[in-house]
Amino acid sequence: MVSAIFRRAAPVGSAWDVEVIANYQQGAGASGVCSLIHVAPDAAGSWQVAGWAGFVHCGDPGSRNMATNPDTPNRAP
Repeated sequence: MVSAIFRRAAPVGSAWDVEVIANYQQGAGASGVCSLIHVAPDAAGSWQVAGWAGFVHCGDPGSRNMATNPDTPNRAP
């Protein structure tokens, strides 16, 4: 991974859906990978990854509205 750039975040109750764009190869054209990371607070007050989706090229239609798009690939849980 060369870099990860914050794209946007939206609250979901006490949790957050955070979208990032990561670049894995420099100087290789469109190498952006879009991901949605769902983070939630745990009992100790730390943030834990509670789910994710995407990890696809940002040009993929499944990378749009990843939090609510049922066609977003690689969703867990």
